[in-house]
Formats: sequence, structure tokens, C-alpha cells
Amino acid sequence: PLLDSDFYVSEVLDELFSGMSSRLFERVRDELGLAYFVRSARIIGLDTAMFYFYAGTAPGHEKSVLREIAREIKRVSGGGVTAEELQRCQVRLKAAHRMGLQTNSNRAMQAGLNVLYGQPVNDWRNYDGHIDAVTRADLVRFARTYFKPGLRTQLTVKP
Repeated sequence: PLLDSDFYVSEVLDELFSGMSSRLFERVRDELGLAYFVRSARIIGLDTAMFYFYAGTAPGHEKSVLREIAREIKRVSGGGVTAEELQRCQVRLKAAHRMGLQTNSNRAMQAGLNVLYGQPVNDWRNYDGHIDAVTRADLVRFARTYFKPGLRTQLTVKP
């Protein structure tokens, strides 16, 4: 959730699992040809949130894609994220955040939301520090806490 101490850890993990340069994407799409796209995303509330994975695949490949997602979660849970991977994610997040605040209207919107959320008006200025503070150990702890098989729900939508 937005007001949770793990919010920025989830930001980094979402970046790690998403995008065309993520290991998950490269494995599922490029190496195995199982899906057109695969990534993670979040629904974020103030006090609750949901972290999820999704993929666009052909009928018959669902189980293989789910297996690869579980494999990537296991890699992260086991400490398999390299320092270079983490740094690349941090750089991409900070750059995207800055780009999203280039206009006065976006900065005003962020300041207004911060006030509504009970955060400092200019909390966006602290974003880089929060992202840089995320460690590989934080990623392992988060994955082991929130990505446990017993907490997962799997949904397959077919034509």
C-alpha cells in the first residue's frame, strides 16, 4: 500500500518483473516463445494493495507461463537478483518519475495528492532516496513475505 514501508520495495520489484528487458519477459517471450507479453503490475490503495502478474499467451501455454512466473519469483526469493539488475531498475524508476513530473500540472497534481494522503507536499523530492534505499535483501524479504504460494490466486481467462 501507498503508506506502507514496503511501498518502494514493491516499486522496484514491479520494475524488475516488467518491461522488455526484464528476465521474466526475456525468458517467456524471447527464449521460450510462450507469450506476446508478460509483466507485473499493482493496484495501490492507502492501506491495502495487490501485486499481480499477467501475460498474453495462446491457449495451451497457460501452465508453462505460470510455471515461468513462479520460477522468477523463486529466483528473487532466493536472492538471485544481482546488484546490476537492482541498479538498472532503480535508474529506470527514477528517470520515469522525473519525466512524469516535468509539467507544472503534474507537479501540482502530485502535491495535491500528497496533501490528501497526509504526506509532505513536496514528497516527490524524496523519491530517489527511497528508491536508492531499497536493497537486494529487501527484495528477498518482500518476495518471501508476499509471494508465498498460499497467498496466490491464479486466474486464467480463455477465449
